Amino acid sequence: MSFPVLPDETTRLAALRTLQILDTAPTLDFDSLVRLACDLLEVPIAAVSFVDEHRQWFKSVEGLACRQTPRDQAFCAYTICSAEPLIVPDATEDERFRDNALVTGAPNILFYAGVPLQIAGGPRVGSLCLMDMKPRTMTELELTRLKHLRDVAVGLLSNHARSMQASQHEKTIREQEQLLWKNNRLLESACEIGKLGAWEYDVATGELRWTRGMFSLHEMAAGTECNVAEQFGLYPEPERSRLAALVSEADLARRPFRFEGRMYTAKGNLKWMRLVSEVELDGDRLVRRYGLKQDITEEKLLLERVRQLANSDDLTGLGNRRAARRTLVQLGRSPRTRITLLALDLDGFKEINDTHGHAAGDACLRRIGRRLRCVAGPEVVVARTGGDEFSLIWTGTDEATPERLIEGVLKSVREPISWRGHSFHLSCSIGVATRQDSCCFVPDDLFHEADLALYEAKRDGKNCWRRFRDELQAATMERKAVLTSAKKGLSEDRFRLFFQPKVLLANRAHSGFEALLRLVGEDGSVLTPGSLSAALEDPSLSRSLGDFVVEAAFQQARAWSDAGVEFGHIAINLSASQLRSPGFSRHFLDRLDAYRLPPRLISVEVTENVLLSSHTDDITANCLVLKEGSISIAFDDFGTGYASLTHLRDLPVDTIKIDRSFIAGLNDGACSLAIVNAIVGLGNNLGLDVVAEGVETQPQQEYLAAIGCQFAQGFLFGKPMPAEDAERLLIRSPKSVDEAA
Repeated sequence: MSFPVLPDETTRLAALRTLQILDTAPTLDFDSLVRLACDLLEVPIAAVSFVDEHRQWFKSVEGLACRQTPRDQAFCAYTICSAEPLIVPDATEDERFRDNALVTGAPNILFYAGVPLQIAGGPRVGSLCLMDMKPRTMTELELTRLKHLRDVAVGLLSNHARSMQASQHEKTIREQEQLLWKNNRLLESACEIGKLGAWEYDVATGELRWTRGMFSLHEMAAGTECNVAEQFGLYPEPERSRLAALVSEADLARRPFRFEGRMYTAKGNLKWMRLVSEVELDGDRLVRRYGLKQDITEEKLLLERVRQLANSDDLTGLGNRRAARRTLVQLGRSPRTRITLLALDLDGFKEINDTHGHAAGDACLRRIGRRLRCVAGPEVVVARTGGDEFSLIWTGTDEATPERLIEGVLKSVREPISWRGHSFHLSCSIGVATRQDSCCFVPDDLFHEADLALYEAKRDGKNCWRRFRDELQAATMERKAVLTSAKKGLSEDRFRLFFQPKVLLANRAHSGFEALLRLVGEDGSVLTPGSLSAALEDPSLSRSLGDFVVEAAFQQARAWSDAGVEFGHIAINLSASQLRSPGFSRHFLDRLDAYRLPPRLISVEVTENVLLSSHTDDITANCLVLKEGSISIAFDDFGTGYASLTHLRDLPVDTIKIDRSFIAGLNDGACSLAIVNAIVGLGNNLGLDVVAEGVETQPQQEYLAAIGCQFAQGFLFGKPMPAEDAERLLIRSPKSVDEAA
C-alpha cells in the first residue's frame, strides 16, 4: 500500500526532527490528553501520532499496544496532507484504506477521525486521531470538541518544543557554564517566550541564583533577594509538603527531580508551575542543583476547560451523562446503603419544539434544570443525559426519601412555564432503578434498568413513574428478538400476505379478502402478527412492514385482475406510522395508479388505537385524501375503544367491523347480544356497511343475518390462506356478491 508525500516533505521532516520528540518516553500530559479524548469522544482508541519518513510513531496512544506502524499503514499519512480534519466513517468503503492491514486485520479499524498538528503555521508534522472498530459518523459538536483537543495538543507540543529548547540550554549550562553567562541575554529571551526561568543552588553556600525570567515568573522586582526557605513558603498546602518531601528524597539519593504544583507569586496570584532540577556531583557529593521553572497555568486551564466540556451540559449547566456515569462509578467503589437512579423524560416537549422552535425548547430545558436542582437539593446529583432526558442520583438509608423526591419532581415539572407571552405545560415520565446493601454493580446496567422502567411509564400513559422489575428485562429481550427476527425476515424476503375471505351473510357469497401479514420462519413455520406485535409497534419497522403490505397487496390485485380472477376487493390494514406520515395517502394513490388498479378493488382498515394519538390531524387528513380518491375506509375492532362514536362522526368511514370478542360472546349472555345489536343498528342507521369478525359457528351466522348485519369473516367461511389457496377457493366457489344480488 502506498502513501501520499507532500511537496515540502524535506522541510516537514526537518521540522519534525527539530522537535526532538520522536522516540521520547511517554509523558503524563500527552497521556492524559489521549485518555481524555477517548472519554470525551467515546472511542476505544486515540493517539498523538507523528509521521516520520518511513513510519508513524505514537507519542501517546490509548487502546493500542504498539508504539509505531509502517507509514504505508498510517491513516495519519493522509491527515497531514491537509489543514482540514480527515474523517473516515467506514474504512471498508474508502478505497484508500479498505485493504489496509489495520482494517483487514487486528485491531480491525473501521472509523477514523484525525486533525493535523502544526506549530505556529509551520509544517504539519503529525495528528491527533481517534479510531473505532465500528463505523460511525461525527456530529458538529464532536468535531468541535476534537478541534478543541487539537488545540490542547498543539499547546502541549509547543510546550515540549520550548522544554526541548530549555533542555538544550541546560546542557549548555553543564558543559559551558562560562559561555552560558556571556550569552545570558539570548537565554533570557528564550525563557520569556516559553515562560521559563533558570536557577541554580549552591549546596555548600546556600546561595540561590536566578535568571531574569525567574523574577518575572514570581512577579518580583529583578535583583530581589530570595532563599530556599522563602521559596517553599510560596507553595500552599498540600503542594508545600509534597515538594519538601520530593526535594528531601532527591537530595538523599543525589538525583534530579520534576515537580508540578500551584504557587503564589509575590503579588498573591496563584499559578501552576513546573519545576525541573538537575544535579552536579563531586564524586558522591551533591554540590549544585540547577534547572528550570515554567509557568504552565495556560496549559492547566486548557486541560480544565476540556474536562468541563467533557462533563457538563452547556445549556443547563448540569452534569452530562458522562458525569452521571462517573458519579455511579465512584459510588460503586464506596460503601453505600442504597443508590437510587431516576431516569426522567419530558412529556410534550417535542410539541413545544415543533410549534414554537428550539429557542422555546431550550428555555424550557433550562427552567426544568433549575427546578430539578431546587427540588433535589445538594445531596442529589442532577444531570441532563439527553435532549429532554435528565437523571437524578440519590444515596441514603431513608426508605421514604426516593418516593418523596419522585413526587416532588413530578409536581415541579407540571408547573406552567412562561416564555415570551406563552404558557407551556409539561409533565414527565420517570423510571427508577436501585442498588442496595453496597452490592457491586455496573453503572450502564443501572442506566439500562432505569430506562426500561421509564419506557413502561411512557407506555402506561406518561406523567407517572415506574420501578424496574426483572420482568421488564425479560420483555425487552423478547422484544429485541422479535425485532431482529422481523428485520431479518424483511431482508430475506420471508414475509408473505395471507388472505381471509369476507362473505355476504345472506347467502355466503364471496365479497373480498382481508390481507393479513405472515412471516415464514426459516424452518417453514408461519408466524402470525400476534407473535410479531413488538415489530408492529416499532415506529420505523412498522412503517416498513406496512409499506410491504401495501405493495404486496397491489401486486396480488394486479395479478388476479390480469388472470381474470374475480376476487371482489382486498382490504389492507394501515399502521399508525403510515397514517401519521403527511404524504402517505398521496403516495398510496400514486402507487394504485402505477398498478392500474381501480379504487373499488382496494379498501383500507383503521383501528381505534391508530386514532388515539397526538397526530390525529395528520391521520384525519390522510383518511380524507384516501376518501377523495374513492378508497373505502373500514373502522376495525369497533366497540373496543372509548372514543369510537366521535371518530365515526369525524372520519370518512364507510364500514364498521364488529370486534371478534363481541361475536365470541354471543352465546354467553345478554351483554354481548345487546352490544352487537346496537352496533348493527348504528351502522344501518348511518348507512354504513357492517362486518362481523371472528364468525365461527352456524348459529352466529344466522343470528347476525337476522339482525341485519350484511358481511362477515371468520373460520366458518375460511381461515387466512396463501394467495394460491385463495385463488383455488374462488375457482371452486365463483359466485360473488354482485352475482348473488
